[in-house]
Amino acid sequence: MRKVKSKKSNYLLLFCGAFLVLILVVLITDTKGEKNGYSEQCVYRNEIPSLLQFTYYSKDEWAEKLPQQGTLTYDDVSGILELLHLKEYIPLDDSKKNIDRAAWFAIYDEILSYLDTDTSVLKKDILVLKKEKKQLTTQDGTYTITSNPKWYQKLHSYGVYLLEDKVIGVAAKDKEDVALKNAYLISNIEGNLTFLYQGTEYQLPVDTDEELSNVVADISFSEKKIHKISRKEDTITGKLISKTDTAMEIKGYGQVAIDEAMKIYATYDGIREVSMDALMLENMEITFVVAEKQICAILLTEPAKIENIRVLLLDNDNMFRSDVSLVSDVPVHLYYGETETVLEAGSVITASCYANILTTSSVSLVTEDGTSPFYFTDNQGNRISPAYAGSMELRMYPEGYTVVNVVDLESYVKGVIPSEVPSSYGMEALKAQAVCARSYAYIQMMHNKYEAYGAHVDDSVNFQVYNKQNQTPETVAAVDETKGQVLSYKGDIIETYYYSTSYGHTGDYEAWNLDKDAYGYLQGVWVRSEENPIDLSDEKSFLDYISNVDSACYESDLKYFRWNTVLDFQGKDETLLHTIADRKEHQPEAISYYKDASKTETTDSCSNFGSLQAIKVVKRNQSGVILELELDFQNGAVSVQSEYNMRAILGCGITNINLLDGSSVEMSILPSAYISIQAKGDGTYAVLGGGYGHGIGMSQNGAQKLCGQGFDYKRILNYFYQDTELTELYQPQNMTKEEGGA
Repeated sequence: MRKVKSKKSNYLLLFCGAFLVLILVVLITDTKGEKNGYSEQCVYRNEIPSLLQFTYYSKDEWAEKLPQQGTLTYDDVSGILELLHLKEYIPLDDSKKNIDRAAWFAIYDEILSYLDTDTSVLKKDILVLKKEKKQLTTQDGTYTITSNPKWYQKLHSYGVYLLEDKVIGVAAKDKEDVALKNAYLISNIEGNLTFLYQGTEYQLPVDTDEELSNVVADISFSEKKIHKISRKEDTITGKLISKTDTAMEIKGYGQVAIDEAMKIYATYDGIREVSMDALMLENMEITFVVAEKQICAILLTEPAKIENIRVLLLDNDNMFRSDVSLVSDVPVHLYYGETETVLEAGSVITASCYANILTTSSVSLVTEDGTSPFYFTDNQGNRISPAYAGSMELRMYPEGYTVVNVVDLESYVKGVIPSEVPSSYGMEALKAQAVCARSYAYIQMMHNKYEAYGAHVDDSVNFQVYNKQNQTPETVAAVDETKGQVLSYKGDIIETYYYSTSYGHTGDYEAWNLDKDAYGYLQGVWVRSEENPIDLSDEKSFLDYISNVDSACYESDLKYFRWNTVLDFQGKDETLLHTIADRKEHQPEAISYYKDASKTETTDSCSNFGSLQAIKVVKRNQSGVILELELDFQNGAVSVQSEYNMRAILGCGITNINLLDGSSVEMSILPSAYISIQAKGDGTYAVLGGGYGHGIGMSQNGAQKLCGQGFDYKRILNYFYQDTELTELYQPQNMTKEEGGA
């Protein structure tokens, strides 16, 4: 009996020892579990602060309220719900102690439904493509991670919660297949698939002998292995003629929706992924890859070929018209979608007659001979416009009809020159203007600012005035003799800003806070027979200069060379503050609100600032333009930068503008920001100014005067645009959107 009892005791001791070891292991796991990696069976307490930082308490406050060692329990969750005042709304299973990951995140989803009213926390499935320290590169972006980096493995999928650009929690691992949507398959050689995705080339084993090259596909992964490839081989080839955030219009085809995960690949000169900025309306033959009635990828198989510019024709500065009527002297082919109709010569084509078609498609009008022009007509069919070369496109929006003139670039420049400068300016000045107009148009074609309306530019001073004056032999010759010539700086075609009249000196890139490396060609220069040593950044020196007519300046005989006005804001406080707020909405970084004139504390609104007390020039640069203007009010102060903002804001107080020739004009903005401002003591301000326009780049009147001095167009251009050179636009190296200097 003693031996048996002793044996049982030994077994009992062994069992107890093993049990104690198990408890110790559990305790170690409980307190240091995160070091052992991601677990489906538990949630670590130190995961909670990140997950709940969107609530009343910050991340640090949650870390203080909840123990950070060990794993989450139902008691912990009960305490969390009590702090969030949700205990009555989210029931818990009190019979359990520890909570697994799936159960906690089910509760977390309920917390989000009650408290995350602005949906700041998003739930998403991600596939890890790359891990670097605390950053994950995934199939749809790069995120910072707040949990243990060791949890994440390359090519594994995770169900995560995101707050802004941070992964704040992991709900599951490898529960769902995640696909790389619209990847570009380069090749499949000896069981290794090479593909391009988000700018990075990957090579992974794949269990298929299928030909997988030069095709777009979705690649699905499961536990680091490719298990499905869905090829997308349906394509539409054509030109992009309009684009919104949700759809693209393909010439001759119509509107097609855009897949949220659409990718753009350039396949010439190597294969690379490019951004939406690489697309150019009209001038690229594009392959659109389509799946499930959506554009899922775009293939750029060749560089852009600069041919046509798309001009939105305004109606008294309004892009929308109540109706449109057009006519041509030859038969007109009318296209919508894949349908074509031929109209007789002289037929008046009225947009409202095609309203049913225009609800779903644009209508393109092309003359039969391709050269005869179009004319706008009134209700009786009488012609009321100059001739328009090229084709016309009609679209309909809730606000009305729009008209886009699609015309070759050289014809467009021929329409710009007589609308911008008189043909009497001299051939070399006209040729300089032609190069500027062509260069400026090219840059606007890169920007696609009107892409939602199927255009690059409009026909107003917003861009370049187009087709408002008839062409002359001189203006046509100026364009023909400079055909294809544009200005470039450091190898990139430049934005050739120009304006009417200088005050004796041009502005520079600082006036618009532009980057010196990109806009270094915009240097301030004297527009006079010789340099002047005066320091125009000094307030007194500038006042002395602007108070007199500098007869050595080439434009000193022009009426806008010097002007003056009186600003009176009395009774106009509401208008002034509204204008300031409007300019801040357009250019928020250029206007700041302060609580008082000391400018130590900012505020969000100027609506209660009261009446204007003083205007101060804070800073002026060496070209003489004001870089910062301060307006002090009863209850605050406003700092204004950028010349147009100053001209528009001070324009609220204009009485009239007195010009050098003794005449006066009424204007709603100041002619320029090359001004001196002096308080008169009666609540008004005397302003002495010079020049007309923004003052940056080429003065058109200055170019005319230089032409009269014997300058040829190349010398005129180098005078106003420093360190630039003429480039042939139609050479292949200058035809890519990516290399165009946009």
